[in-house]
Amino acid sequence: MLFEILTMMGIALYVASMVIAYLKGKVKSQFILVALVFFVWLLFNAIKALAHRAGVSSDVLGIVVATLIELFINYVYPFAVGPLIAIIYAALMKREISK
Repeated sequence: MLFEILTMMGIALYVASMVIAYLKGKVKSQFILVALVFFVWLLFNAIKALAHRAGVSSDVLGIVVATLIELFINYVYPFAVGPLIAIIYAALMKREISK
């Protein structure tokens, strides 16, 4: 479990550093997209590894992941992620316009 937590912390730091580097103009936007896809893939694998280590079967794991995705889309995304994406988008557009 500690390995999965450390992996997720490392990937979160990597994604954050890529976003900061993009905002400073040091990397291209394709790298951020790759970093975000990689982050989501590792997040799913960490959840799967933790569930298997706890003895959860694959069927139950599928139901849990589907429920987590539904909860995220219904409750977390509109109130937390939506404004965050709007702020990042505004910062990116400001950077593009200033060029």
